Amino acid sequence: TKRNETKRSIGKKIVFSLIFLFSCLFLMFIIGELATRALGIQPYNKQVPPPPYNTAQKDDILGWKMTPNYTFSGEVKDTKNNPYPVNITYDENGFKTFGNPKSEKKKVFFIGDSYTACIEVSNDKSFFNLIKDSLDVEVFAYGHAGYSTLQEFMILDKYLRIINPDLVIWQTCSNDWIDNYAPLEMESGYKVGERRPYLDEDGIIFYERPVTNFKKLAGYSSFLHFLYTKWQNISYNYLEKDKKVAEYWIANEQQNYEPYAQSIKLANLVFEKVKKILPKETKLVGFSADTFEPQAKDFKILFNNHGFDYTMLPAQLIDKAKYQKEVVHSSDKYHWNERGHELIANGLIEFIQE
Repeated sequence: TKRNETKRSIGKKIVFSLIFLFSCLFLMFIIGELATRALGIQPYNKQVPPPPYNTAQKDDILGWKMTPNYTFSGEVKDTKNNPYPVNITYDENGFKTFGNPKSEKKKVFFIGDSYTACIEVSNDKSFFNLIKDSLDVEVFAYGHAGYSTLQEFMILDKYLRIINPDLVIWQTCSNDWIDNYAPLEMESGYKVGERRPYLDEDGIIFYERPVTNFKKLAGYSSFLHFLYTKWQNISYNYLEKDKKVAEYWIANEQQNYEPYAQSIKLANLVFEKVKKILPKETKLVGFSADTFEPQAKDFKILFNNHGFDYTMLPAQLIDKAKYQKEVVHSSDKYHWNERGHELIANGLIEFIQE
């Protein structure tokens, strides 16, 4: 009996101690929250970029999409800091160009990410409209910054039967591999950090935001945001300052780096879906927006293994012009200016003619 009473007494002490501990932690949290808010510290909130970089609208299916009827008229700068005028318009579905689906002309559907969204040049200076002017074809073009291969497939699936294109031109970028697999994005220097669709190994779509749980909670609490910021500084200065990011391991280990190999595996599942929905009479060609390796080579292998052509010529023309001291990029040093779009169009015209 005394033994049972002793056990109950110990149990009560443990329960009381836990309640006391959690009460203290809760009180500390309340005090911390009130103090940080009084100091003007806000919960974590990703800054909305200035126009024309604020085109994204959250979407339950796609993760995000081009804001319907988005327009911008103003100036952007190239890599030499020279300003040039930009007038961009996207339609109610987010297309920068949407031709006539009932046209008797050949129809070309361009899909991609920020290089196809091309907010850095006016509509008439975009590479696909330059191609339209040269070849007299109907053009349709949709892209958005940060899109993965799966998100681009979802755009194709949504509009394929509406447009019924003769040819699909699929623009890729080295960052797409990072966008395709959440654990890879979390290890990368490049991060979108937004909720988006992913494929699992069974080809089923699920949704995830590729950030730590602590960062997610920091979006609701000023105090947690304060702690998260301090931890980030400590973590970087003492633990991760010399840590290699995913881009390093991709370049040096290639598919021996497991997260990169997994991203490629999932992209192959996406292209199995592409083959299922693409009519036999519709051709598909991929092209790279950059020449980073092994990413560009692995995209070529991906497309070719599924029976599609792929070219790196447009990106090679950009590299050649840059080597010759031509200004071909906007101020971010990645996306093309008007001259860059001319080169991309020139690099694609022969493929489209064929």
